[in-house]
Amino acid sequence: MSKPVNDKPNVLVFISDALRADHLSCYGYERETTPNIDEFATEHTRYENAFTPSTWTRSVAPSILTGTYPSVHGVNTLDDFFNCDLPRWPEILRENGYNTVGISAIGNVSSGIGFDCGFDEFVDLYKDESLTSHRTESTAGDELLEHESGRVVFPTAKQVIDRFETEVLEQDGEEPFFSFLWTIDPHDPYQPPDGFEEYVDAEYDGPIDGTRESLRRASSEDDFQRLIDLYDSEIRHTDHAFRNLLNRLEQYGVFDDTMVIFAGDHGEAFGDHDGNVGHSHVPYEELMRVPIIVRYPNDQPKWDGDDALVSLIDLMPTTLDYLGVDNPSQMDDDVSGRSVLKRGRSVVYSETDYADIQNSFYAVRRQRLKYIKTESPNRGIQPYLQKLIDPEFMLQVLTNPVYFLHRRFGETSEQLYDIQHDPKESKNLVESSGHVDELREQLADWRAKLKDTESTEGPSDVQNGLDEQTEKQLREMGYIE
Repeated sequence: MSKPVNDKPNVLVFISDALRADHLSCYGYERETTPNIDEFATEHTRYENAFTPSTWTRSVAPSILTGTYPSVHGVNTLDDFFNCDLPRWPEILRENGYNTVGISAIGNVSSGIGFDCGFDEFVDLYKDESLTSHRTESTAGDELLEHESGRVVFPTAKQVIDRFETEVLEQDGEEPFFSFLWTIDPHDPYQPPDGFEEYVDAEYDGPIDGTRESLRRASSEDDFQRLIDLYDSEIRHTDHAFRNLLNRLEQYGVFDDTMVIFAGDHGEAFGDHDGNVGHSHVPYEELMRVPIIVRYPNDQPKWDGDDALVSLIDLMPTTLDYLGVDNPSQMDDDVSGRSVLKRGRSVVYSETDYADIQNSFYAVRRQRLKYIKTESPNRGIQPYLQKLIDPEFMLQVLTNPVYFLHRRFGETSEQLYDIQHDPKESKNLVESSGHVDELREQLADWRAKLKDTESTEGPSDVQNGLDEQTEKQLREMGYIE
């Protein structure tokens, strides 16, 4: 691939799904899980305090692509489609002379849900049944989905990179590229490939094998450590793949002319709070804090320090600012992203509204304090009864009653933490801190602003239009019941 003739740098976005910041060695983790990413971070800009606007993928990905919070772009729940009513990152860059290509390994970021809008080409890689995978091909038996059979593809990060090489690097285009790569690693199932199992204890004989179903069986300290060992091994594999990606940019002679963004979309819990495993629930730090590392190809912007905050919604406006491209979607900083080239934020927010019959979670995070509000759906018994008459759902409830009761039922509550002195969020100060009223009001004001800017097209029922491959992968991953 030749150097772009208009001297605009390429833009490459690499998203690692379910990657929590504090499990990367460059973010202080005791294990050397990410030696290659560490080197990349040392040479470029690592944002120490970076956060997600939601704690599950389908809400986060549109936030990255539009620079807005979920209530603004309208993808909040499992039933929401990503409508084309807001300017998107690829769309803006395409209008400025870029070739735009998206490649996704996961059904939650797919053309069937609306993610292809604005891209010249969008590849749903998990539909390619010719790919092999190091992960279990089907967990239908574990999920009690006897009517499901056949192959479910979980493309590896390397396979995403291989397709990027084919679709972008091997093409002799004169225009710069914007490439958006969404990898599924280290999202469950936690099954590291051969050669990347150095953290896995061969002597463990408990119930955890890395499949999604086994996550629910974790109850002891050894079980949670087993999950962490598998997860960290997946991260080590991702680190190796990222080095491979950088090598290919160098081999094709475009590394120097490419802005590279490495980030996670949300974190992952391993019993850190309330025994929760996975994501899409309370935005504690293990879910809300993510890695963001950026290579600016020419003049490195002067960053104002690690204390400042940034959000994933800031990636698009920061890139546009760096490229000198107008941002047509700029709104109030409270409801949209802003450029953080020279300075960060003093506050970020998060909202998770995964399903109508589950609790919703909101957070306002300052440099020192975090306030979290959990809201019960309070919709009466009818929605739950409608779910319980579904035989598949009922079988899962009977198999794991504690898990489902804990996950789906609850009551409205508040939490306040002093992150500076209590980074593990172990002491709720909501009854004793003088800051709670101020933060409660700040969160309420933010939510009111969101309501004024909600997506104009509104949500739509996405499941009715899903193709077979997308539905099958999402069902295997637990997003469809």
